[in-house]
Amino acid sequence: MTTTDTDDAVGRALLVVRDGVAGLTDEQWNSPSLCSEWTVKAAVAHLLWRVSAPASVMMEDIARASFTGRHVNPSHAMSDIALSIAQKRSTGELVDDLTLISRRFSTGDQRGSSPRLLETIVHGYDAAHPVGVRLAFDTTSTHTVATLARRTASRDVRTLLRHRVLNAVDADWSIGRGTQVIDGTAESIILYLAGRRSIDPSSRPARVVAPVRPGSPSPGFA
Repeated sequence: MTTTDTDDAVGRALLVVRDGVAGLTDEQWNSPSLCSEWTVKAAVAHLLWRVSAPASVMMEDIARASFTGRHVNPSHAMSDIALSIAQKRSTGELVDDLTLISRRFSTGDQRGSSPRLLETIVHGYDAAHPVGVRLAFDTTSTHTVATLARRTASRDVRTLLRHRVLNAVDADWSIGRGTQVIDGTAESIILYLAGRRSIDPSSRPARVVAPVRPGSPSPGFA
């Protein structure tokens, strides 16, 4: 993707997340996300902070939260930041923030990047997946994110990808190598690469069945 393509992709992905969560009930907003310590609302708050905050502001926020909470692990500081934003912003305000920040990327007022696209899509899934909302991100974006997530995946996942191909049947891309092909949706593959456990009860045979350890990941970096 070129820089302009990435700007547009992040902007479009934010709108997909917005459209997916805009109609959630209060109960759904307050239900657990795929990150065990966060509600759906906190996951969206984290997504907005990770995508919109400049690096300098992000480091300042982490330093402040680390000092206040006496955290050594930056992930714990980021969890505090997400929870604080979720407490201060209403769900309607978070939906409006998704719209506003999307416009900034689409107009080039804020620069996109592949890591920001990954943050948007992975944390969008974190928020929407447990409440049964399926986010229809475009094929190019999901492939970009899958490729990037592969580089930072756990050793178990990287080992599997040396012998098996994960095929996204709904997105016309695949990742990995080998003769054994495992069909799945783009969503289920990205969740697997990012260390999440897909809980989609779909009756279709298109699922990734892979050795992901039980339990949700700790919140923080996607």
